[in-house]
Amino acid sequence: MLREINIQNYSVIKELSVAFKNGMNAITGETGAGKTVLINAIEMLLGARAETDKVLGKKAVITGVFETDYSIIEQLHSIDIDAENPLIIKRIIEKEGKSRAYINDSPVTISLLKRIGDSLVDIHGQYDHQFLLKKENQINLIDTIADNSALISQFKRLSDENDLIGNKIKDINDEIVQLAKEKDYFEFALKELTDIDLNNINEKETAERLFEIEHFEDIKENVQAMLYSIELNEDANIITLLSNVKNLIESTEINSDSFINAKSLLQTIIIEIDECVNELKRVDEKLIYDEGELIELRRTLADIDRLKNKYRMNVDELILYKEDIEKNLDTLNFPEEKLKKLRMRLKEVRNEMEICGSMIHNNRVNIAETFSTKINNNIKNLNMKGITLEIRVNFDAKKRKNGFDDVEIFVINKYKPEGVPLKEIVSGGELSRIMLAIKHVADKYDPIELMIFDEIDTGIGGNTAEKVAEFLMELSSRKQVIIITHLPQIAAKAATHFLVSKNKNIEISELNKDTRVEEIARMLGSSASEKTAIKHAQALLGK
Repeated sequence: MLREINIQNYSVIKELSVAFKNGMNAITGETGAGKTVLINAIEMLLGARAETDKVLGKKAVITGVFETDYSIIEQLHSIDIDAENPLIIKRIIEKEGKSRAYINDSPVTISLLKRIGDSLVDIHGQYDHQFLLKKENQINLIDTIADNSALISQFKRLSDENDLIGNKIKDINDEIVQLAKEKDYFEFALKELTDIDLNNINEKETAERLFEIEHFEDIKENVQAMLYSIELNEDANIITLLSNVKNLIESTEINSDSFINAKSLLQTIIIEIDECVNELKRVDEKLIYDEGELIELRRTLADIDRLKNKYRMNVDELILYKEDIEKNLDTLNFPEEKLKKLRMRLKEVRNEMEICGSMIHNNRVNIAETFSTKINNNIKNLNMKGITLEIRVNFDAKKRKNGFDDVEIFVINKYKPEGVPLKEIVSGGELSRIMLAIKHVADKYDPIELMIFDEIDTGIGGNTAEKVAEFLMELSSRKQVIIITHLPQIAAKAATHFLVSKNKNIEISELNKDTRVEEIARMLGSSASEKTAIKHAQALLGK
């Protein structure tokens, strides 16, 4: 709902502010007064292509204050825009061509502005913001009326699964083709990597054990020399020497702290040396030379080095590579079992899709027929002779986004008995009245709260004008409506009436009871006296 718009330095407007009301807002004025400029400014505000030739001075600034439902606020929150009601949108267009946009002071892209604008306002006259001219909105409207949301969610889930399984099958087949080219290599590599039990070989421990065996004699000799020096040399081993020192200390009666500390340290050394002897003895016991083990260790390490150099991987990487090869060969050797399961599920999914798509199709067809009948009754009431609207639901097995249908609204007349898409209607007034007929039926399903009409009264008058006015008034009981009109029958039905006038600058003012009578009388253009025109205007306003 548009509460207020402020326009600065745009087209013929130096500065203008308008506060719109709930219900139906009529805008009238002499031809050329600048009424349509106001609509163009709203289009600029909502993301239309910037027209720099209409910028006065250095820049034009257009600001709009909207009240909207929480869905749009939530949509902005999801992209980190701190929005709340009222929603303040600002568009700045510079003479040099730069354009900036803001929503509640947060900068936004023009594409986002246009997307938000399409959710806020439905403009009829220019084609930029006409919600139902877009095919995707037409099918969404039909589905909303048909209550297809749950079925479409199910269909989309099945469609996604269908695509996922189809891609898996394709990937497996592609992989099989590629792996088949490398099968011989994989089998040879697997044999090489399997011949050595890499998972149960500790390369470091194996190398250490080989070193022990290869240097057996030197190590054995050194260990025994150590034991001899510590305890086996009867003349001068370390244990004997330290024990003598210990005996001397114990036989010496000195109680100083230093002497006591020395005695304690010596005792600790003797204990640790004794433990060292035990360790060396254990090493000596394990030093067993085995020619067969030596050959096996050398072969194992040589094989590991060969594989590491060949594949340029360490042992852990070789183990993972072996596992990958096994998976690849499994894929080659047992593809049918995996593909069979996938194909069975794919068949199930497609059967479910057909059932779901058929239900969606039937609902659409039924609603399209009922909906078309109601709209065509409205078209007749609006005196649009020779025009019939038809909602075509054509089954198309290739369609997959939200069902198997192509849905579009067509208009049939004597010039185009085969029908033309709604978006190809050339006449702005004719299109606006058709859209009014649609909106009158679909109103409660249409989320947009503001509708703007320009050119809706082109080429009509009399009883048709009365009908259009009644339709607009009824629509405005549920939505905010802003309409530029030349017809007094329509202007008289409005809850709020604005007059656009042009002196040095364009001005717009809200009319009171008396000035409104004067403006309706002017619009009547009666050839009779002014008094008769006033009476006629009062009669229209009194209806």
